[in-house]
Amino acid sequence: MELRLALEVPRWAWRFYRRHWAVVVGLSLVGSVQRLVVVNWGDRVPGAVAFASEVVVLAARVLLVVVIWRRATGGERLRGGGRRGGAPPPPGARRVGFGGG
Repeated sequence: MELRLALEVPRWAWRFYRRHWAVVVGLSLVGSVQRLVVVNWGDRVPGAVAFASEVVVLAARVLLVVVIWRRATGGERLRGGGRRGGAPPPPGARRVGFGGG
């Protein structure tokens, strides 16, 4: 049972990546291209442009995490996390997890 559950995580991740490869690769390329430019032509890139490119890369990485989270959870909002005293989620609240792809 534990082995099956442990193997489900990489299977789910692979299925997710195959379904959403364009978004993952596209947003990941932002940092790769920026790094390529800074490493190869960094002496020709003005300081303000280099700093701005780092901000763009940071934004792309944060956006990648947000997009993966939203697509992985199907847009579900977390429930119960903001309640005082750790109150249980309301009746009928759906669980969000790795099951079902």
